[in-house]
Amino acid sequence: MKRLLALGLLGLAATTAAADPLTDLLAANRGFACYDRVYDAAHLAKNPNQRTRTIRLLLTDDPAIGGTTMRVSIRGRDGDRHIVAGCEWNEAPHLDVLGKPYIDTYKAGAGLVCHAAASSDGASAEEGGDFVAELRSADRIVLHLPDGIAAWPSYDTRPEAGFFDFGVDDRVFRVDRTADRLCVEMAERLPSAGDIWGPATDDEAPAVPAMPARP
Repeated sequence: MKRLLALGLLGLAATTAAADPLTDLLAANRGFACYDRVYDAAHLAKNPNQRTRTIRLLLTDDPAIGGTTMRVSIRGRDGDRHIVAGCEWNEAPHLDVLGKPYIDTYKAGAGLVCHAAASSDGASAEEGGDFVAELRSADRIVLHLPDGIAAWPSYDTRPEAGFFDFGVDDRVFRVDRTADRLCVEMAERLPSAGDIWGPATDDEAPAVPAMPARP
């Protein structure tokens, strides 16, 4: 069996809540939720150092890891970045095992702690990095990235992910709920955390939620 996502999350503070808004959100929405943001010219003019032009985020229930898969696609002036991570709800997602923050931009309380994949088969010796997300409501998420994270420059995840740097203006993103159909391509072309860290055979893998058909 492939190594479990939990191995990556054990390095963070063990304060997972028994019940959480993330579980409620996905249970109420057939197991998935799509978010995005397109930055207009006025915003980019006020933030000339921001490289990100669009960002899209998909959450899906992932029984194979006992948590949630987050897929993030970022399009910027220096290319695309595709992140796949396993996430779970945590009372202090930005704190490490010593109780010290590893994401300095996060000031909220409970939220999602996520572990990024460095390869599509879970076999990479490299760690993909950790990041957090604030679930402000069912319709709004604020994503907090570190200054570097593992990501792929295209939907081809056969090579190991690269480690990409994010500038200070490309680390915090507010995304809003959008039509689920906009995230279908991400779901089809990027692996889930369960594909990466979950059971090795299809017979062992629990059913995952089905996205709507691509338009």
